[in-house]
Amino acid sequence: MNAFANRYSTPFLTGLFLVSLISAAIFVVPSIIGNGADGGGNPAFRAITVLSDLPVTKLAVVLDVTPDDLVRTLQDRGLAVTSTDQNLREISIANGTDSRELVIWLLPGGK
Repeated sequence: MNAFANRYSTPFLTGLFLVSLISAAIFVVPSIIGNGADGGGNPAFRAITVLSDLPVTKLAVVLDVTPDDLVRTLQDRGLAVTSTDQNLREISIANGTDSRELVIWLLPGGK
């Protein structure tokens, strides 16, 4: 182990190591720990959160279906939908399901 440390402890490699640590601190760490207004976190999780907070009327536009078709699709899955003004988070809470799973299921190619 000592031979390994001696061989790779040149100033150039030490500098490269420091650059990689700084890059990780700048790019990777905020995307792992951040999820607030600073825009950190996984973009897919943020998109799912935004979609689950949209009312059915606006979500239907995003999914390129009519609000009535979206309500019918949710009802066919066994979910009670009382209004097109509800968002998926409210619908999932009322029906004891996970809103993230609903969003993924509603997206094209979702299961």
